Parts: sequence; C-alpha cells; structure tokens
Amino acid sequence: MVLELDGETDTLLLGVLDGHGEHGDRCAAWLSREFPMRVFAHPRWGEDPLEAMEDVGRSCARTLADPAKAAALFIDTEFSGTTLSCVAVRGGEVFSYHVGDGAACLLSRRPGDDLPVDFKPPVWPARNKWAPRDDGGLVASRLTPSHRPCESRERARLEAAGARVFAIQYNDACVDPERAPERLWLPTLDVPGLALSRSFGDAIATAFAGLTAHPELRCVRLDTSQPSEDPFHGDDAHAAVAQLFDADGNPVLGLGRGGAKRGDSVLVLASDGLWATVPPQDAADLCERVLREATARNRGLHGLLGAGPSGTRGGTGGGGLAHEMCDTLVQEAQRRMLHGPTSDGRSDDTTAIVALLGSYGR
Repeated sequence: MVLELDGETDTLLLGVLDGHGEHGDRCAAWLSREFPMRVFAHPRWGEDPLEAMEDVGRSCARTLADPAKAAALFIDTEFSGTTLSCVAVRGGEVFSYHVGDGAACLLSRRPGDDLPVDFKPPVWPARNKWAPRDDGGLVASRLTPSHRPCESRERARLEAAGARVFAIQYNDACVDPERAPERLWLPTLDVPGLALSRSFGDAIATAFAGLTAHPELRCVRLDTSQPSEDPFHGDDAHAAVAQLFDADGNPVLGLGRGGAKRGDSVLVLASDGLWATVPPQDAADLCERVLREATARNRGLHGLLGAGPSGTRGGTGGGGLAHEMCDTLVQEAQRRMLHGPTSDGRSDDTTAIVALLGSYGR
C-alpha cells in the first residue's frame, strides 16, 4: 500500500495495490515504491495532481508491460500484474487515480453523485439494522468504477480489441455457477483468464487482448461549509492536525475534539477482497456503527488514518477511530467470505485504508 505525505504541497497520498499472478507481489511492491516517488518529483504535481499521476502512471505502465524492461527489475510480467487505487488529499479536494477492481469510496453525511457505471454489488441479505438513512447516517459514494470484464463498457472495449469474455464453470460443488466471474481471454487461447479488465503488467493480455492500465481520474471537493450537528462531534473546541508522523516515520494524523463540518467524510480505499462481500453502503453502515459506539464510550474523534491488510491488526493510527473502522471492515469481509450465505469456503487477500477527511483538508 501507499501511505505518503508530501510536505512541500501538504498532500496526503494513499494507495492500495493488489497483485496477481506468480510475480504479482513484485509488481505491487515495485509500483508502490516508484509511483509516489515519481509523482512527488513530477513538475506538474503542485499545479495539477491528476495530470502528474496520469503521466507517472503511463510511464510505470510502459515499464511493467514490457517483458524486457520488467525482467531487468527481476519481474516476470507476462502473466502477472497489479491494480492500483490511489487518492491524493490536498486542502479541501480529493483527487482519485484508479486502475483495476479495487475501489475508493467517500462515506459522507450528504449523498454523493455516484459515477454512472453499471456497478452491481454481490447479492447480500437485508441491510444491517444500524444507521438507517433517515437519521443522518453515512452515505456511500463511489469515487471509482469497477474495471471488470463483466462491466458493459469494459466488455465492449475488450471484445473490440479481439478478446473473448466468458465465465468458466468449475467442477467444484462449493462454487455457484451463476456467481462465477466473467474473465478475459486471448482471442485463440484460453489464457490468462483475468477477472479484471485493467491493470499494470500482464504483458500478454496487454499486447493481444485489450488489457490496459489507462486510469479513471476524478476530483471531488469536500463540503466543509456547514457546522456539523452530529452527536459525536463537539462544537466548542478547536480541531487541528496534532501529528503527521510517529517516531518510526509512519503517517499518523490526530484530530482534536470539535470543529468538524457536516461535509466531513470517511475515505475508504480497499482491494476487491473487501468490496466482493462488503458493498459500499454496507461499509458506510459499519463505519457508522464504529462512530456511534465510540460516542457511547466518550472517546471523541482521534486517529485520523488507519490501514492494514487482512489477518493483521497492525498498520497506522493504532488505537484511533479510523484504525478501528479499518479493522472492522476487513474482519467483516473475512467473516462473510468464510461464513456468509454465499460463501464457498475460500478467502481473498484484503487490504484497506481508512482516513477521516474534512478537518484535515481545512
């Protein structure tokens, strides 16, 4: 994952990567190092973050899609690659850069304007009972679309490039054939069988099946104009960033009590391991529950940034509210994967970052 602060522009850069294939971990590790370093050094970073991220992403994509260049980095990218969902937070604006099947979502007090994409979350039982939408609970708004072969616009683009898109039937009683994902295949060979339509690397699919690392870009301005009336925000104290890094150099943002705005949002970036079982609005409900439980414990808002992969309780912002949200989301995703009504007994890697925005943007 990417957790970087650029002190020159006062920009927080967050990113989640999800490698696949034999060298997917190497692809993700290389990109997680190179992307922020090159972005911060880009001449347009200060004026236009999206242009800088797009330009750097294009350069990184060329390297990973070229087998010879990748081999010089000791990475075999013929059938390996990685996704990248990245967000830059600067002032009151959120800039998103997205390639793959992960996602970034804003959970806000006001409904957002979802992108006009035909995103269809997996079927799940009735919504959780906490935070009904008529009581000011968090509402999810996707910053990024899904880059999967099953999406109509992605399928049309892939097939126009000569690729085939279809689901395979597993000889496995645990897998529901109706839920088998549609995958990307070469025109004449049954490889690579990718369940995503955009990624870094995957040199064979990039060359012959229309796979691309072309990103989706978006800029969202946070609304911090109205004072909050939410019960877990104080109204008589000054909120400020208390600390940006801990003793080990890890980003840790602290938020004092009070001073929050109605437009304050919870930003969630995660790999597909989360979104496959926890749709965006379910994530909003889970974070709302954490907020209300924290209110009941009189904890107030603190710990602005939390991050961690599945199976761990480590990461940044330990003990903070955002860290608790992050743990809750990842643990719920794992629980549903292993024990939910549509579970096939298998789990997926889940990496997530949660950040509280609004007062930091100010």
